[in-house]
Formats: sequence, C-alpha cells, structure tokens
Amino acid sequence: MKLPALPAEYSASLVRSDGDRSRIALRSDRRRVETEFKNGQRHIVITRGDLGVGWIWQNFDPWLETPLDLRAVAAVADPSLGLSWRAVGDIEIDGQVCRHFVGSQVESGGTVQDCFVLPNGIRRRTVTYCADGTVGLTIDTVDATVGPPPLDVFDLPAGAAVLRVGRRRSEGRGGGPGSTRQ
Repeated sequence: MKLPALPAEYSASLVRSDGDRSRIALRSDRRRVETEFKNGQRHIVITRGDLGVGWIWQNFDPWLETPLDLRAVAAVADPSLGLSWRAVGDIEIDGQVCRHFVGSQVESGGTVQDCFVLPNGIRRRTVTYCADGTVGLTIDTVDATVGPPPLDVFDLPAGAAVLRVGRRRSEGRGGGPGSTRQ
C-alpha cells in the first residue's frame, strides 16, 4: 500500500525536530524549497519544468543554474515510495483528524516511519525511527494551503547573479543576471 497522494499544488511550512525549518511550494511543473538550518544558513532550490532548469542558492550569490528534467526528479523526490505502508486508524493532531499510516522497509519489515495524513493528502506529521527504535526525526507540516501558490515564488529575485553549470539542451532556455521567467 502507498500513502495517499499529496495535493498536486500546495504550499506549507515544515518544522523539523532537529531545528531546521523549510517552506515548500508546488505548482504543476514548478517547485520551491527554502530551508533555514539551525546553524543560520539558508538554502533555496527552485525547479522549473517549463524552462528545464533548476536554481540553487546556498546562502550567498551567485545562484547556480543547471539543466533539469523535472519528471526525473519528481519520480525520486518522495522517500515514502520506498516503504510499504499500512493504515492503522485515525488520530487527532492539534484538532485535525489524520489517518495514521505505519511504513516499513520491504526487505526487513521493521517500522521506520509513522505518517499522519490529513484528508486533503497533506502529511501533517512524519516520525522517522532509528535502527534501535528510538525517534530519529519528527517533521510537522504547518500552515498548509492546498491550491496553486503565486507564480512569482518560482522566479529568481530581480538582479540575481546566475552561474550556469552543466550542459544545456538548447540555448535561450536559461537565465541570466536580472532575468525573470513566467
């Protein structure tokens, strides 16, 4: 069994028990993940399937741009796909009723994750366990909004310095300093 599908378009904040925080936005063939690490570093990854590029900003300029096939990335971007899931009931988290799923590795059968899924498909809480059974990491999804995020969150900031890396399939599909894409 698989987990219920995530909404095709949504935005949310992820709060991790290790102190890191992320803001994610998904809209058809566009993705943005902005992470603030507990050490103060900030990373932003924007993928644009419509342009065939990904941009990475690692707390300082320039933005790195690389050719990207979003379909290939999307197919491996969900680690829950590597687990076998079973539904075990419902539970309430902060007043929201969630379906509780237990995930295990196919080979060993050992429990490696609990996932609590809202009726709209948002994974409200995920708990990952260490090999000894102790909790390794808890991720809470908060401030989730189902529906398309604004298009401008998938653009580079005005005047952004861009360094192209990797080979391009065709010219004219990438960015440059100050470029914005729609």
